[in-house]
Amino acid sequence: MSKVQFSIVVVLLLAIGGASAAPLFIRPEPPKPAPKEEKKYAYRVEGFPDDGLVPALNEVGGKGWDVVSARRAMDGSSGIYELILRREVP
Repeated sequence: MSKVQFSIVVVLLLAIGGASAAPLFIRPEPPKPAPKEEKKYAYRVEGFPDDGLVPALNEVGGKGWDVVSARRAMDGSSGIYELILRREVP
């Protein structure tokens, strides 16, 4: 085999080997996340007396309302819980 033929064989082997190894060095683009659907909510503020808080929470929770925030406040001599409620709007 002559030097020219040997050089051609080496170049061809490198070209074939390089082409098969190329996918190892190319990073695929990561998949794009699906667009998130924006949720819409309805809000309301309610005040419930201390002794009626649990039944009131069960009632509003049964209607799909979630408590976002709660604080205890004084209404004269008795305490109440002021709640911010929300539920998803279709």
